[in-house]
Amino acid sequence: MKEFAVLDELCLGGSNAVGDGLKPGAPRWSPKVAVDIIGMLDVLAVILSSIVTFFILDSAGVKAEGGDFFAIQSTLIAAGIMRFMLIRGNMYDQSSIGSFSVNPIGLCAAFAAGIFVVISIFLAFGMVQPFHISWFTLWYVISISFLILLRATARIQLKRWVERGRFRSNLAVYGGGFIARKLHDHLINQGDGIHFLGVFDDRQDESRLDTFGLKMSGRLDDLIEAGRNGSIDQIIIALPQSADRRINDIVQRLEQLPVHIHVCTHIASDLVDAALRGNKVSAIGPIGLLNVKRKPLSDWGPLLKKIEDYFFGGLIMLASLPLFVLVAIAIKATSKGPVFFVQKRHGLNHKIINVYKFRTMRTMENGAEVRQASKNDSRVTSVGWFLRRTSLDELPQVFNVLKGEMSLVGPRPHAVVHNQEYSEGLERYSNRHQVKPGITGWAQVNGFRGETRDHNQMKMRVMHDLHYINHWSIWFDLKIIFMTPIFGLISRNAY
Repeated sequence: MKEFAVLDELCLGGSNAVGDGLKPGAPRWSPKVAVDIIGMLDVLAVILSSIVTFFILDSAGVKAEGGDFFAIQSTLIAAGIMRFMLIRGNMYDQSSIGSFSVNPIGLCAAFAAGIFVVISIFLAFGMVQPFHISWFTLWYVISISFLILLRATARIQLKRWVERGRFRSNLAVYGGGFIARKLHDHLINQGDGIHFLGVFDDRQDESRLDTFGLKMSGRLDDLIEAGRNGSIDQIIIALPQSADRRINDIVQRLEQLPVHIHVCTHIASDLVDAALRGNKVSAIGPIGLLNVKRKPLSDWGPLLKKIEDYFFGGLIMLASLPLFVLVAIAIKATSKGPVFFVQKRHGLNHKIINVYKFRTMRTMENGAEVRQASKNDSRVTSVGWFLRRTSLDELPQVFNVLKGEMSLVGPRPHAVVHNQEYSEGLERYSNRHQVKPGITGWAQVNGFRGETRDHNQMKMRVMHDLHYINHWSIWFDLKIIFMTPIFGLISRNAY
């Protein structure tokens, strides 16, 4: 609809646009990752300054009692204490990343605390001699110099990235009214690193809706489309509390999107300073919020997932090259047709991708009708039966992983026609598309793979997929990867 064009205008221009050419759906970076990296560099600066100090004093003939071991112990203890003090001193504040703190006094105090702890420990063991004064003094001066230089450089670069909108979180509001206007005005004046993207509402009748001067960007379907395009990071539902049933319905429809979802509530406004703030209650300026859904794979998640996929995917590809050749020869020798079968399936955010498999059937269905393989299926070739039973037919999907379309671990992708069928019959089925599909998954290692004879079997598969999405961690992925050869490759349901 024409109102949806407002999104492009808001993202590419206007008084609070992202600006500098950052288009809707362009990668936006996590402030947490940025400040965590700076924290690692702070520790690295202390370690580097220790090495420089050691070599300077060593060349001058001044050696610390305990030698290298003393230097390593001192470095690790002081760096850990300094990091703790900087965290406590709020010097890794994500909300003010555009004016990231250098604070030389804070750095001096934090590292001085680290030095003090080191001296105290070694004094207790009678290890500190007078000549160590030169060691600690020079180390302190070099460390502080490195830290100030590092943070000053980081401040300049972070400000540049903030101005380009790299850390800005795009926020949309469902429900036109006073709350939407209040949020808009707060973000225009304060920013908070959040870009107000637009207001959506299905009530388009002016007699039922007072927008308080804000132009409507579209309806709920337009909001879902924008979320699938990667244009939105957070959605706030700003409806009256009396509309609890409607709020619940809207939340269920929005759950399929990989975004943070909040519900505006007066209760949250009363509790923003209470202990619940760290739980499921938060606030943006004067607006209290209940956090009903977290974005999956946020902050470090996407980067760790990508490293995992490329590392293990590359290893599997290299190790499987001889197997690829053998399987290809067997397929060509026993049946007519190509080695690979390419089928369209839904990927992240319902995007259509071409999924690769070894051909196991005499027919290659990829249209409006795709019949699942069943027991004693005449379409399955003799080699295909073995490939399907051992899941070797899925091996070419490593190509999809290395192309960035799939992950090693995630919900299994289904044929487009099956996707449409199950999304209509199963509640929350579409929520599986919040992450990339996987070659293996939590459902598969628990026995839910192969033919699904009824909706109950698919329901169990979906429950396991959603459990995986809601509880994702790199350790959970590794657990599934190592379980797959034992529990996920051979199945009685794979025909």
